[in-house]
Amino acid sequence: TAACSGDPDFIGSATDGTLAVRLYPAVQTGTRPAGEASQDNPSNGTFSDSELRTVKAYRFESGILQEILEGSATGEEGLYTFYSSSMSGELHFIANGDKAAALESLQPYAATEEQFRMIEAGIGQMVGSEVLMTGHLTLDGSTTNGTSVALRRSVARIDLVSADKDVLVHDVTIRNIATKGYVNEQERPLTPSSAGKDTFHKSYPDLPFGNRRETLLYLCEQKNETLAVEALVSFGGGLHRM
Repeated sequence: TAACSGDPDFIGSATDGTLAVRLYPAVQTGTRPAGEASQDNPSNGTFSDSELRTVKAYRFESGILQEILEGSATGEEGLYTFYSSSMSGELHFIANGDKAAALESLQPYAATEEQFRMIEAGIGQMVGSEVLMTGHLTLDGSTTNGTSVALRRSVARIDLVSADKDVLVHDVTIRNIATKGYVNEQERPLTPSSAGKDTFHKSYPDLPFGNRRETLLYLCEQKNETLAVEALVSFGGGLHRM
């Protein structure tokens, strides 16, 4: 694994219990109109869904949680240090997970890696002023400081795009949205049995939406055959429900 080319103090083998990891969000930046909020996306204002505010790492060995490590920003973009009692096992990263209550209940030597992978959270716990993201790194004794780890959002971003001339969107409705999902990416899309269903609606009564892009909401990963999208759109001199 290649080491970073930044601060020389963070180059070389991680042998003294200090591991420097370069974390980067494998996402595009989304924006929410200033002053707008919704039940599904409770934060106000324009924000970046690639921002890292807090980072924790959960180290497992033989399937058992050994320790929870607080990431410390080094001042160099994306580079965080973690202080671990061992440089072996599986290291799972959680960024911006402060609101996910189930994560706070994890205790070293009690929680299993399988329990960690199946942690559930409501959409409001995964999207706030930042978006919850996860990543993974295997520590094998030869892990190098400066190793890069991609972080993936725990939610999907839904954008409304209207780029065609004279095509205007008046309102959008999404029905049967699962209200809860898994924090960690699953092998295949799954919906927790405890999840409820919700409806998202956005209208543009004063100025129909056209010739721009806007982030509408975020969805938990879900297997959901009942999910339905409906839009009221004007084009060709008439209104069309699609």
